[in-house]
Order: sequence, then structure tokens, then C-alpha cells
Amino acid sequence: MDKQGNIIIPAKFDSLQYEKEYIITYQSNKLGLYSKKGQIILDNIATKIKKINEDIILFQVNQRWGGINKTGKSTIFSFISICRF
Repeated sequence: MDKQGNIIIPAKFDSLQYEKEYIITYQSNKLGLYSKKGQIILDNIATKIKKINEDIILFQVNQRWGGINKTGKSTIFSFISICRF
């Protein structure tokens, strides 16, 4: 709920985690992602979510990783692992 009393995120999730720009939703052991304005970025399908930078968010589904931007548009196609370099 925002300061004016408007519902931002529906009360259907097991829990929420507030980050700087995003809200991570937890439901049935799956993660999803909303903007602070209540826009769905990623449905609750992921087992892991990692913010790479201001523009790229990685998520894992069924042992495969993908990437989306702030609006939820796919920017990186499926891959198996992540490593630092």
C-alpha cells in the first residue's frame, strides 16, 4: 500500500522483500519481481533472482538462467550457469 492508501501489490503472496528499486515476491517457494509502482516485472516462476546492474536482472527457472530489463522484457536468452570474471 502506498502513502495514499492505494494497493500497490496484491495481498496474495507468502512474503515480500523490499529492495531499493524492486519488491521481490515469494509464493509457493517461487520468486517474482514488482516495481515500486506495482508493475509486474517477473511472475513468481524463479528460484533465484540476481540484479546485475541498473538495467539487467537475471533469474533462474528449472536450472536455467535468463535475463530481463526493468520492464520485464527478455534481454538475455536462456543459459545454464553464471560465473564471475
